[in-house]
Amino acid sequence: MPRGFRIFDVNANNLKEVIEKFDYYQNLISGFIKFYLTKNEKYYKIAIYINENPMIPVPSYHAEVHLSAVLTILNQIIGKTIVPNLTYFSINSISNKDEYERIFGENIILGKSENAIFFETEKLNISVNNSNPMMLEYFEVQANRILEDMKITSWYSKVKREILKTIGENEITIEFIANRFGISCRTLQYHLKDENKKFRDALLSVRMQLANHYIKNTKMDFSSIAFFLGYSESSSFFRAYKKYYKTTPKKYLK
Repeated sequence: MPRGFRIFDVNANNLKEVIEKFDYYQNLISGFIKFYLTKNEKYYKIAIYINENPMIPVPSYHAEVHLSAVLTILNQIIGKTIVPNLTYFSINSISNKDEYERIFGENIILGKSENAIFFETEKLNISVNNSNPMMLEYFEVQANRILEDMKITSWYSKVKREILKTIGENEITIEFIANRFGISCRTLQYHLKDENKKFRDALLSVRMQLANHYIKNTKMDFSSIAFFLGYSESSSFFRAYKKYYKTTPKKYLK
């Protein structure tokens, strides 16, 4: 079991608590791909997004691997096989139906807009076999301390992360990002200047990172990619890409 998951092992009494702690502490164990927990009277849903942005498509392979990894962890912690009551995949077909049903259950729906597993709320009282309440306080304190340390990061990194979370849904400007942080545009510029960084460099970095992701992992044409990344014309996207990577999108695709 990955080291970070020991937090859930000792600090949860049932499946409901395991899932909630997984959501709370996921920054300790996950990076680019994030898990997003939503709860209602019927289901606990764990969906996966790229950096919390549902607009960025998750490649099918990553969706399958990460969701199956979640289930593997749950199985190890609970001590018995845990199968979702419902599973969504964005792919339109699967090659090995029996294997998918073994891992994700029989109720699999394809062609959805997200990749997610669902657990019926009323069935989340499955107990954890090796819960250790005596270790609760120690591990909670240590985990929370790590999370607080992770919040202390450069403004350039925070700006890039915020751009990545909102691109495709909004026009990305320094005014928009500053407003997301609750500070003035001038203050954000000051923070970036103090790190010898510029907003336009952060935006370009995210755009180029996503450009390669879309080119390799989706069937979007170059015009659609350019539009999603905020370029008014495809030619502007091609020029920026060639200047940044010293090659063209077409050559990268080959």
